[in-house]
Amino acid sequence: MCLSSFALAHGCPGEIKKIDAAIPTAKLSAADMTKVKSLRAKGEEQHKAGQHTESMVSLGEAKKTMGIPKEPKECTKSKKTTNSQNQ
Repeated sequence: MCLSSFALAHGCPGEIKKIDAAIPTAKLSAADMTKVKSLRAKGEEQHKAGQHTESMVSLGEAKKTMGIPKEPKECTKSKKTTNSQNQ
């Protein structure tokens, strides 16, 4: 559930843009750059196919390989908000 909420909150296209912006200055081995580009392409295809959770996983792996830090997950905050609204 958290990953789905995360995917909806940040969106696949935004993650793709972050990867694209980092590629020109990335200091990666040729093998890692190939991996990043492959994962980025896979993530975009998954997004286009409506597989947003899978896309975020692929794009997250590409970002991890590049050393792009993760954004903090809002699951705990969202859960507290949801619980307080239900009371």
